[in-house]
Amino acid sequence: MGRIVSADPGRGGVRRDPAYKLLKTITVGAEGGWDYLSVDVNARRLYVSHAAKVVVIDMDKDEVVGEIPDTPGVHGLP
Repeated sequence: MGRIVSADPGRGGVRRDPAYKLLKTITVGAEGGWDYLSVDVNARRLYVSHAAKVVVIDMDKDEVVGEIPDTPGVHGLP
């Protein structure tokens, strides 16, 4: 089962022990690894490519709101 995680870079800068912390997880399901993420800032959607589909996440509700199926070999997103 796949999950999307977001992190807060804290104070920033390059450090040996970065101040990242887990803020939340969003369970998106499916087997295997995930590929690239693409954000539509205006629509507040996060698109996550995976094998033969793209999962659509509502960034305000922090939940999966759709799926674009039948996209074999989907890889990088614009």
